[in-house]
Amino acid sequence: MVELPRKGWVMVIDLNKCIGCQACTITCKVFWNFERPGTYHIWWRIVETRPGRGYPRGWLEKKLRGEPVTEDDYEVKVRFPYEKLFNNPTDEIPAKIIPEPIPKYGPNWDWDIGTGTKPEDAWYFYLPIQCMHCDNPVCLRVCPMPGTAIVKREDGIVLVNPTLCGSCMECVKACPYARMFWNPVEKHPSKCIFCAPLLEKGEPPICVRSCPQKAVYFGRIEDKDSPVYVILVEYKVALPLLPELAKKYGVRPRVFYIPPVLDPPRPDGRARYDEKYLDLLFGKEWRRVKKVLEAERAKGLNSKLIRVLTGYPTWKI
Repeated sequence: MVELPRKGWVMVIDLNKCIGCQACTITCKVFWNFERPGTYHIWWRIVETRPGRGYPRGWLEKKLRGEPVTEDDYEVKVRFPYEKLFNNPTDEIPAKIIPEPIPKYGPNWDWDIGTGTKPEDAWYFYLPIQCMHCDNPVCLRVCPMPGTAIVKREDGIVLVNPTLCGSCMECVKACPYARMFWNPVEKHPSKCIFCAPLLEKGEPPICVRSCPQKAVYFGRIEDKDSPVYVILVEYKVALPLLPELAKKYGVRPRVFYIPPVLDPPRPDGRARYDEKYLDLLFGKEWRRVKKVLEAERAKGLNSKLIRVLTGYPTWKI
């Protein structure tokens, strides 16, 4: 069974509800510090298409193989020569603008591709991902200044203090989920902060309240009136991402996922999803979760779980 935190903030994302709209991605990018120098490639929160290469490119496969993520796997800063729309030096109609330099990879490069060659065998789903605010975080363990440059709060949130960072980049290299980004201009790491300043004002994280599908749940796991308590503790239908990788690095994530197991079947009745891929991402527990979800869905609003999964707000602060 999944080992859950005893107390503190946790997040649950229902992958059966996420539509890949990137509302949480863009809201996070706009709301926080992303007009600062060196943040063009930094996405604290992003929604990947899975199966796919993700962002940074191939991070999952590289982490499984123990290979480093390189600078080429991130977005490059480009300029769009909008003046050519007016000057039109090539006399093309319509006028064209091409980014300079032409990027070779970037966020959502293979958006909505997934697997399959025909509509009847196509399969993909959306995976919102961010810092997992792990218990026993490896970023804290490898930091030469643990407890100062990187801190783990009692409520579970992991934060970076850039003013105390020694610019060694060890935390960026060590993160098993590749969610620690490096700012090459300001020379310090950058990552999701679980919207700690908003929580201190009694407000939920910006990604939670910006989700149009109401697919993101947030609260304290010890709070029995919180939706996350019902999902995680009572019904146990949310799982950590990449449990074998988490075990390898000795971390326990605080972001959990309800696996995408409610897809309509193929025309011949077979399941559309790839069982081995779900085993990789969520472990074998997803099969039990599927049974619970189907049984509770059959009860409709007589099910406490279904009332929580379809209710609003999706948080309790």
